[in-house]
Amino acid sequence: MIRARRLVLSLVLVLGALVLIGTAADVAHAAPDPVKTAKRAESEDLANLLMLFVAVVILGVGTGAATATLRVVLPGVATRGDASVRRLGFARLLLTGVLPLIGTGLIGMAVEKTGSPAAGTVFLVAIAIPLFLAMLAGAMAALPYLGARLLKDGEEAGVLKQALVGGAVIGLSGATWVIPPLGGFLTFVVTGWLVGAGIGTVFPPGVPATAPEPQQTG
Repeated sequence: MIRARRLVLSLVLVLGALVLIGTAADVAHAAPDPVKTAKRAESEDLANLLMLFVAVVILGVGTGAATATLRVVLPGVATRGDASVRRLGFARLLLTGVLPLIGTGLIGMAVEKTGSPAAGTVFLVAIAIPLFLAMLAGAMAALPYLGARLLKDGEEAGVLKQALVGGAVIGLSGATWVIPPLGGFLTFVVTGWLVGAGIGTVFPPGVPATAPEPQQTG
């Protein structure tokens, strides 16, 4: 029952965020009204920006709920991810994740220049999808870890609460896209951290055979 509720909550939040993002994008790209005043245009631009910001925050919270659900479904992956995040440290995980990101970007640009559909399919299946799965596996451990570090009750808080807080914070950090260089840099760093944590689930730093199960309730 708890799994079903978490899954429904995750889907509602993610779909709601996607609808808001799509609506904001449609409004932003609508044909300009020649009689629109400058003041009205500024108000609409601000409204679109706020809508996108709210959508990104909801998407972050939905991602947190989704990762909490996945921790219940895949406890083994969650345990290995927890060990990776807690023992390897941020700098090592960042370096581990950034290198594949850069490599994927370079390969993607090369594939795009070839214009070959077959090469694009191979790139998607062999590189892009595994990288996304690594980032998702990393988020299963990284978001609760981030939430635990920020919450007053820390480790005593439930995993669901930790994941929701971690996802919300990542979403709030999307406001930095108002300053593109800062937003791009932060996105690159966070994504690299998540990918590094995901790679750590494949090569965990000495997870004991009797590792305790992570707390599952919110």
